[in-house]
Amino acid sequence: MRSILTALVFLLVGVLGSYIFFSVSRDVDVIDMHDLIPYEIGQWHAEDLKLKEYVYKILGSKNVLSRKYSLDNNSQELFLTIVASDNDRRVVHPPEVCLKGGGEKVIEKKVIAIDGIKVNQLLLAGRPNQKVWYWYALGPEFTVNYYWHQLKGLFYRIINRPRRAYLIRIVFFEGQESVAGEFVYSLLKVLKNRL
Repeated sequence: MRSILTALVFLLVGVLGSYIFFSVSRDVDVIDMHDLIPYEIGQWHAEDLKLKEYVYKILGSKNVLSRKYSLDNNSQELFLTIVASDNDRRVVHPPEVCLKGGGEKVIEKKVIAIDGIKVNQLLLAGRPNQKVWYWYALGPEFTVNYYWHQLKGLFYRIINRPRRAYLIRIVFFEGQESVAGEFVYSLLKVLKNRL
């Protein structure tokens, strides 16, 4: 009797999960991402980067913010990308998928802590080597685990309290960790109030 009950629970969860997982439509509404994040964060000033149309097609969404942030004296720069989705779990996915598809080579991946949150860190091959820090958000909740992020999103949909999903990614050159950490510190203040 216990095994039948267990099987029924798994079947119910599987059917419900599959329904939500596959019935989600592509994002249609365009979010004003430029109002979401200011052009000035601490001592950093931004300029928008134009993405090619095929990038939007691959993502299935126009809800993408892509900027280059520079310090006041232009001595340091880094690149911020935020991808948002209200409806489609496929829009927010691990960056290594796109990086590898674009010909980049990921040398190392690990989880590190920056200013009280955990982020994924990728080291990319090149001259000089680039580092990528990224994490996911569901509203104001942050996580580094893609699968946990997806499960939480599913949970919020089941209880009819869907939250906007985000991928936050920062790219900089190896050796700029301290400066990038200061940027993340300032960015987190913004994100906690706006996501």
